[in-house]
Amino acid sequence: MEIVFLAVVACLVLVRLYQVLGQDNGTRPPAMPDKLVAPDVQNNIIKPVIEGLLDEKPIEIVKTEKELLEAKYGAIAGKIGDVRKLDSTFDPYAFEHGAGRAYEAIVTAFGAGDIATLKTLLTPSVFAAYKTAIDARQNTDASIIDIVRVSEPKIRDIEIIDQTIRIDVAFSATLVEGKKKPRNTDEIWSFEKTPKAQIWHLCAVETA
Repeated sequence: MEIVFLAVVACLVLVRLYQVLGQDNGTRPPAMPDKLVAPDVQNNIIKPVIEGLLDEKPIEIVKTEKELLEAKYGAIAGKIGDVRKLDSTFDPYAFEHGAGRAYEAIVTAFGAGDIATLKTLLTPSVFAAYKTAIDARQNTDASIIDIVRVSEPKIRDIEIIDQTIRIDVAFSATLVEGKKKPRNTDEIWSFEKTPKAQIWHLCAVETA
């Protein structure tokens, strides 16, 4: 009987072991990969890891100011360098911003007949032409001019004559005068400045 009892106990233990070890309960060791990636001993790197990083985020190349100017202004970029030889503080981006403000001030002053403001922003010859036009407008009961829209000013050309710098700027705008219908304008405004001058003055206006 003792032998039979031990045999039964042994069978029960084997069945229990089978139930525990024969099931996948997440305790199995991880399977070994089919192929191990060996490091590149000479370069001290693991190639697959490095290649993955490069593919995920490409390296950004910072452009120089010269490259940025050439990208925006093309052939005019070289002329900007010539201007800086006469005026080391010249900044084309700041100039365009200032030209935009000058455009709004001059158009508004012209519509309002503001002679004092125009005299500070125009060359003598252009001021004389504007004053004549203002006198003519007063005889026709002209209204003030509102700027509905104006494009971002952009430098179109640069010319240097006897150290006088002349810069052409393109403007596209929509203007309204009183109850008249809005009118669109496309013009080239030219500003000039000598190295000793404090501000730029409008020296010419023509249709683009």
